[in-house]
Amino acid sequence: MRRSLLLLLFMVPLLAAPAAAGEPTSLMVVVRADADGVEVVSARPSDRAPDPEPVVMELSTLRTRWADSRTPDGGLVGGPLLLDGSHVRLFLPLGTDTLSVRVDGQLQALAVPSADDERGGEEEPEPEVFTIQWSGVIGERQDIVFLSEGYLEDQRQSFLADVRANLDYLETLEPYDRYLPLINVYALFLPSDEEGADHLETQPQSFADTALNCEFGAYGIAHLLDCDLNRVLNLASNAPADDVRVVLVNDPAYGGSGGPDFAVASTHEEMPRLVAHEMGHSDGELADEYDGGYGSGGAQVESPNCHWEDTGLPWDHWIEADSPGVDAFPVCWYTDYFRPTDDACMMRTLQDTFCVVCREQLARTILYHVDSLVVGIDPADGVVEEPIPWDGEVTLSVDLLEVNGEGLTVIWDWVEGDEELARGPNLDTLVIGGLDLERGVQTVRVRVQDRINWILEDVPWAMVFEADFQVEFLDSGGDDDDDDDDDDGGSGCTSGGEGGCGGDDDDDGGGFSRTALPLAIPALLLGLRRRRSYS
Repeated sequence: MRRSLLLLLFMVPLLAAPAAAGEPTSLMVVVRADADGVEVVSARPSDRAPDPEPVVMELSTLRTRWADSRTPDGGLVGGPLLLDGSHVRLFLPLGTDTLSVRVDGQLQALAVPSADDERGGEEEPEPEVFTIQWSGVIGERQDIVFLSEGYLEDQRQSFLADVRANLDYLETLEPYDRYLPLINVYALFLPSDEEGADHLETQPQSFADTALNCEFGAYGIAHLLDCDLNRVLNLASNAPADDVRVVLVNDPAYGGSGGPDFAVASTHEEMPRLVAHEMGHSDGELADEYDGGYGSGGAQVESPNCHWEDTGLPWDHWIEADSPGVDAFPVCWYTDYFRPTDDACMMRTLQDTFCVVCREQLARTILYHVDSLVVGIDPADGVVEEPIPWDGEVTLSVDLLEVNGEGLTVIWDWVEGDEELARGPNLDTLVIGGLDLERGVQTVRVRVQDRINWILEDVPWAMVFEADFQVEFLDSGGDDDDDDDDDDGGSGCTSGGEGGCGGDDDDDGGGFSRTALPLAIPALLLGLRRRRSYS
């Protein structure tokens, strides 16, 4: 790993036209913080964050994680950070020449170099941007970008084939096999002048003139493959979005690494497993479960799959559920740490499975980026405009996202009657009539959820979407039911919880908004609710 107090991570493991770059709207800076202090190491114009506000960067030597305070594009804008050699990217207004940083309460000003100074007046080469897979709007999907390193100008197709080989493998690996349709994937090709990467682990050492300055033998570890962070972040910023960055190094030697900034893997014959393992670090903040060879020295490093004691485990809920093979097994990188399974996870050895604990973490991370399991409903506002004859029928439908395997579970309920009408995988349409319900205004609620028990801590589903449909059925004589004109009991509003009746929707990410119709029209309030289970 590229953070000194955490873990070294080197084990396992239809193309569109190039995207046009937009006009710069912000300044992207990379800040390095270590025990010697804080410095801005690079700055360049970017179109990734429109009109960012000036920020004061807050750092602390007492914490190891950044607060979740980001631009809409993912740049960190503040939060605590351990001064351990970490790099942070954030966006500032164009023309900013000073960044204010407060370290342990002490305010200081850092000089921000101009982009021209950093590049020496030379234009940076523009990569070719390929959209490998498009699943939905940026900000409502996870975005993975593959970056080329050590590929020559005429090896573009080889790089794209390597990207496809990794995606083909992920399609066989839980949880990616199910949720890959919910991910956007891009490939950025920037040719190198020479193939491969530097080899510091060999005698004699060898060096290659490459785009990202990747090297084997980083930090004195033979198989640890690392790259120039500033170059990686600058290259990745050309993608439409880059939640997860993966560098593919065109070198047959075995090597890789992973950390919060990016994952990197060589084109060794085990490349797909290497990439999956390293993505476990970068995508899920997972730790290596094998023996790193030394103790923690009392350090308590947070990780979903490693813990410093055999009690109070992050995966206790799996043990309580009697999940086969899950317990606390000694050694998880640190010799005095514990892991969830004996030898059933890709984070320990090269194999084709993540253990249930690591799979859960990856699934939660992917779903965190998904705005809703539902694209839309019909009728769009949830209100059937015309009253339906008592013996007539109406069709209600919901447009679902597609996942691999068994479809999303759809449940249709009659709210006033407290009765389930139907349920099933991908049951996206319901035909209902007055003979099935009662006369007057009735509420039919649809619930969409993923019943697969991969996210056990939030049993029994990973995510829930709810929407209310309001339907008015005429009485048996064919006339409107005027007796209920003053009755507001069928509104479909919910009190408390996440539903509510009107007001603001504070849910992050948005999606569908609640719409309050005039009070003169009773029972026409659409209740749309979505709940993330990610925490």
